[in-house]
Amino acid sequence: MQDGGRSGPPKSDGRAHNIAMNLAEFTLYEQMRINDVELQRRREQLQLTSASLALLPRFKNLVGIHARSLVDAFYSRQLAMEEVQLIIGDEETLKRLKIAQHSYILELFGGDYGVKYANTRLRIGMVHKRLGVEPKLFLAAMRNLRQVFLEFFEIQISDPVERDALMEALDKLFFYDMSLVFDTYIQSLVVEARLASDKSERYVAALEEKYALRTRELEDLVRRDSLTGLFNQGVLREILSQEIAMAQRTRQSLGLVYMDADNFKEINDRIGHLKGDEILVTTARLIKKHVGHDNFAFRYGGDEFCALLIGYTEDMLHDWCGAWAAELEALCSGVHFSIGYVQIGPENYLGVEDFIDAADKRMYAEKNRSKSWRFGSPDSATAS
Repeated sequence: MQDGGRSGPPKSDGRAHNIAMNLAEFTLYEQMRINDVELQRRREQLQLTSASLALLPRFKNLVGIHARSLVDAFYSRQLAMEEVQLIIGDEETLKRLKIAQHSYILELFGGDYGVKYANTRLRIGMVHKRLGVEPKLFLAAMRNLRQVFLEFFEIQISDPVERDALMEALDKLFFYDMSLVFDTYIQSLVVEARLASDKSERYVAALEEKYALRTRELEDLVRRDSLTGLFNQGVLREILSQEIAMAQRTRQSLGLVYMDADNFKEINDRIGHLKGDEILVTTARLIKKHVGHDNFAFRYGGDEFCALLIGYTEDMLHDWCGAWAAELEALCSGVHFSIGYVQIGPENYLGVEDFIDAADKRMYAEKNRSKSWRFGSPDSATAS
């Protein structure tokens, strides 16, 4: 096998764009995994014998002398087809094509029909595919070239037996060439299809990822309060259900803090709803800061908030509420929250609704004890 020491490109079982990158490192002859045995098999199938191949070089000089006129006659026939005119397009392209055709005609009678010759034929198939030359046009071109040679030999070769033998050998070589050309033409279609499929797969994957991300974003929006960004009341019950079950399995304590702003309607009436919203946002941000990453913060509704603190004792809950309330007072002068908290576990636990209800009742008990509290000046409730 004449392959320069390489066994050919990797099998096409990877992604299409990786295949294309790997193929660029190999000749077309190597890509097609063609070897001397395969070339010999093709020649035998077409009855392209050594005698036939030996006959063609005998007319090398004759063809070489008239090569330019043969090329001109060939393109005269080609340009009679409107489709070919559109593909060629301009004079400069026609000049380049004539040079390439001149080389091809000389190679037909060159005497070297080995690996180099086969690789050139394979490249023709690749080029035709890239130029958008349909198989029917390529076959028409081969027919035109054959007709040009037939007319040329009738003039130049007087012996009909010799002329027929030469034409038969050339016909077999034409079929040999076409088999190689169509191999790469078909392979180009296959690679193109793989690339298109890979592109489609990546596009679909990107859409699915985008859809999944958007779905997560929408789900998150549904689960969170639009003003503060905290989890909403529905998520509170969902997380409480999960954490109570976990706490029971691990015999851990849970603390639920329930916070409600006192006379918040009056604050809104005095300083406006926009300022009131600022206070709620500041309150939420402060709760989120104090619960940290291991616990949960919720807006229960309106001016009511909850915090779920895992592993907290009664004393820890008391200290947490005090620290939070002190910082809130520093940030929002004149704003007071009634706070109630309940601890369950590690011995006794409550269900979700009972847990929330117990914290809520503690909060209202605190609010009743503090009902004599009054705001400062009408404009004092502000969020810094």
